[in-house]
Amino acid sequence: AASCALAATAANLAGTSMSLKDKANAKAQEAAQTIPQASNTYISRADMMEHATKQDQTIQEGTRPIMYTFFEWIPPRNRGTQMSDLADKSLITEWKAAWKAAGWNPKILTLEDAKKHPQYTDYSPKLNKIPMLGVDGLGGNVIYNQLCFFRWLAMAQGEKL
Repeated sequence: AASCALAATAANLAGTSMSLKDKANAKAQEAAQTIPQASNTYISRADMMEHATKQDQTIQEGTRPIMYTFFEWIPPRNRGTQMSDLADKSLITEWKAAWKAAGWNPKILTLEDAKKHPQYTDYSPKLNKIPMLGVDGLGGNVIYNQLCFFRWLAMAQGEKL
C-alpha cells in the first residue's frame, strides 16, 4: 500500500499523471489496510480492488454518477455574496471541471429547473410572504435568500430532468 501511495506521489511530483484506474487501485490498496467493516473485520484487498475496477468501468462506459449544484444569476445590487459576475462564472467553471475530472457528470440546475417542480406554483407565493431581511436587515439580498429555498425544488427535479 505504501509503495502505491509513493508511486502516486512520485508520478504527481514528476509531472506525469496516473490513469484514473491506477489512482483508484492505489487508493483501494491503501484503504484496504485500514477500513473496518461493521463485523470488526477488514475489507479484503480483493474486494476493494473489485470495487475500484467496477467504479472505473462505470466511468469509462459513460454512466458517470451525477453531481448537482444550483446557480442562478442575481443582479449585483441584490446579492449577498459580494462576488462579481466574473468570479461567479470562474467558480462555476472550476466546480464543473473539478467534478468532471473526478469522474462525475456535473449538472448545474437553475430556477427554471425549480419551476418544473409540481409544487412550485404553491411554494413560490408562500415563500414571498416570509420576511427575509438578510445580512443587512434591510432585505438587500432577499432574492439570494429565496433562491436558497428554490434550489431544493430544483434538486428534487434533478433526476427527472
